[in-house]
Amino acid sequence: MSEQRSGQMNEQLLQQILQEVKGIKTDVAEIKEDVAVLKQDVAVLKQDVAVLKQDVDVLKRDFAGMKAEQEDMKVRIGNIEKDTALIPSMQQAIQETQQAVLETQETTKRIETKQDKQDAALTTLSRRSIDLETEFNRIKQAK
Repeated sequence: MSEQRSGQMNEQLLQQILQEVKGIKTDVAEIKEDVAVLKQDVAVLKQDVAVLKQDVDVLKRDFAGMKAEQEDMKVRIGNIEKDTALIPSMQQAIQETQQAVLETQETTKRIETKQDKQDAALTTLSRRSIDLETEFNRIKQAK
């Protein structure tokens, strides 16, 4: 009986070990499934990181473009400020030019008035000359 008991105990022990091994196999299978899921998650994360890197590269290029545009705008604003600084002197030059134009117009009007008077005097002198010539020819014929 002792052998029988010993055989039963061995059988029970073997059953327990078998149950333990089956439990371990089940645990290992679950762990393998979890590892597979984790591998898939890591692959998705790697893809997401790659997309993020591309997005960061695009943002860097955009930022560089904006910096270049900002520098260009600074240059243009500087030019505008320089041009704006010239406005008072340009206004002064315009006023001086307008004054010179007004003075030239007045001088031109005076010259035109004098020319009109000279034309009238020349017309009068021409008539007198014609009258004198006519008188001279009449006197000559009368002699």
